[in-house]
Amino acid sequence: MRKLGLLITLLLFTAQVFSHPWKPAHYVIIDTDGGIDDFRAISILLSSPDIRVLGITVSPGVLPADDTYNRVKAMLKTYYHEGIPVGLNDGKGISAANFEGAKNFQWGEPGNVSEKLPAVNVVRYIYKNTSDSLHFICLGSLNIFNIAQTIENFKAKTAEIIWSNSDVKKDGSFNYSLDNDAFKKVVKLGIPLKMIDGSSLNPGAFSTGFSEGLEDIPSLYPKEIKRSLDASHKIFYDEIIPLWLHFPAMFNTKAGESVQVISLSKETSGDMVRDAFLKIIAGETINQNQVINFSWRKEDYFPDVQPIMEETIKKYGKAEWIAETMANELHRHLGVFAIVGTKMGIRAKEYFNAGIDEMKILSYAGSIPPFSCMNDGLQVSTGATVGHGLISMSAGSVVRPIADFTYMGRTIRLTLKPEYGKKIASEVKELNQIYGLNSDIYWELIRRLAIKYWANFDRHDIFIIEEISTPLN
Repeated sequence: MRKLGLLITLLLFTAQVFSHPWKPAHYVIIDTDGGIDDFRAISILLSSPDIRVLGITVSPGVLPADDTYNRVKAMLKTYYHEGIPVGLNDGKGISAANFEGAKNFQWGEPGNVSEKLPAVNVVRYIYKNTSDSLHFICLGSLNIFNIAQTIENFKAKTAEIIWSNSDVKKDGSFNYSLDNDAFKKVVKLGIPLKMIDGSSLNPGAFSTGFSEGLEDIPSLYPKEIKRSLDASHKIFYDEIIPLWLHFPAMFNTKAGESVQVISLSKETSGDMVRDAFLKIIAGETINQNQVINFSWRKEDYFPDVQPIMEETIKKYGKAEWIAETMANELHRHLGVFAIVGTKMGIRAKEYFNAGIDEMKILSYAGSIPPFSCMNDGLQVSTGATVGHGLISMSAGSVVRPIADFTYMGRTIRLTLKPEYGKKIASEVKELNQIYGLNSDIYWELIRRLAIKYWANFDRHDIFIIEEISTPLN
């Protein structure tokens, strides 16, 4: 009997470690008031595969809500997460501080925002279209809950409210003072409220070695976080929330009558905090593979792939490199449209900020090569495999390098731009005419073409993206 108990314990432990490691620990909504520390906190949360940011709402605080809305949209465009919904909460009764340093820091390239979605629309959409418990993160006041609590199933589906704040006394912190009545209302909701004390965060963690460590991570997040370190508004506060979500053992918790007060342990050194942040930003807090750890040594790849490796990873990131490698191993040769399909799947995932195995795909690439080779790349890059029942083929007779991706009730269509399609068709047709499909030389030259496209086709340039289903309005 004792052996059976040990076996069950072992099986449960194994299941916890190896089943669906890509499923994040937290599905979150973030409310921000425009601080530079908010920018860093959101960037760190977006960089982690263990966090899924489903939407962002903006409220007045450090900056006016209208201003922050534009900044958040600019940031998401910079990160190619244009599909993350953003909602505006006008926060009646709150006067924004309009701190000069925050006003001067750009979150991304400013653009025209033609329409601002109300926060209530975004929150309602998220609560309606996810079956997971939600973690609501507040980087400013708690004013957003005047709206959020009116949403159907809000209490039932909210696991906890996570608030960046240090004190709720009469002369409390900035976030509390923005709307102290909101705190009283949130306490009455009966939802676990966890107050993470940003004043316990040692700013020294962002100085010695942090900036240098960011340079070694091939993605957009560390580049933008590094840029924010040079801003004139030197406040490090809200970044403590992603640190706590990933490394709770670094913190002490004090249970109060209405809120848990959580602060960084004094035993946690600045070096430990720095290394933890770099680990989160690099996406190394969870194991995302099933069988192997990918090699990042050139010599472990075939000689004709080695020359493109370093620059390709630098330009497009490790996730695309891994997906292209896996897709072409599955495909059993380096295929042109397998390359295109992989880039298409990664781009769709990126747009929604979706994870593996979270989208449904309708492919228009058919079932006859060469277009159908795109389907292998789509499956590997997104996890939407035939086995998972998440990919299907259009019944139409016309095949095209197009696919529809559906995530949380919204659908986008990605189409390979005509100029890229014509380039591929022209180059492949010429090889076919000269050598024929049965020639070894033909397949060797196709391999060279595929490697060239892998290195030179930027997924942010080669597709047209259309949102064809929008249940947010």
